[in-house]
Amino acid sequence: PRALADALAAVEGAKRRGAAVDATLSFTYLELYREKLTDLLTGDAVSLYRVGKGAAADEHRERTACDDDVLLMGAKHFDATREGSAKAWAALAAAEGRKRQAATAMNARSSRAHTVFALALAQRDPATDAVLTSKLYLCDLGGSEQVKKSKAVGQRFREAVEINRSLTVLGRVVDALVSRNAYHVPYYESRLTTLLQPAFGGNARTCVLVAASPDDRDGDEAL
Repeated sequence: PRALADALAAVEGAKRRGAAVDATLSFTYLELYREKLTDLLTGDAVSLYRVGKGAAADEHRERTACDDDVLLMGAKHFDATREGSAKAWAALAAAEGRKRQAATAMNARSSRAHTVFALALAQRDPATDAVLTSKLYLCDLGGSEQVKKSKAVGQRFREAVEINRSLTVLGRVVDALVSRNAYHVPYYESRLTTLLQPAFGGNARTCVLVAASPDDRDGDEAL
């Protein structure tokens, strides 16, 4: 909400100053649970497709003013500029209530999925009709856990396995980018990294905030 509030304030401020561009602010809010995407704004299932290359892909990118290599079918793009801040806060509050959480031996409200909030700013120049699109991804990763500590069994165990698997792929993507592996970055081995690919490549900047347990018994995992 703070990121959205700051962005909305910046757009409104630019309008008051008579900015020469038309700005539109929109967002999506997705949950990745056991490699299945859900739109937290609606509760509906979302399909993830690679756009690929070629004339049809170029036409899609031009039509949507988006350079992303993935297409989200069924995801709601909430237009915060048109709907206003009050409806945006209500939509986010409803989305929070749809998140999957459960109790384990280590956490009374353990996240059982990853969530990705994507905030898109499209700036159009009325004189040339050129559009510049910027996007901010805020990703809340489900925590890696050792099942011998969390005592996860049954469905909780399967959730932990999928969380750990996607985090392993994410680590491999980061390793490949840091080592400048020009031959293969395994983005498509997990829907998490496929979805986040635009946040890693090109001129993107990535920042990581770590929430680590202060308990000495969890030191090995935290480090």
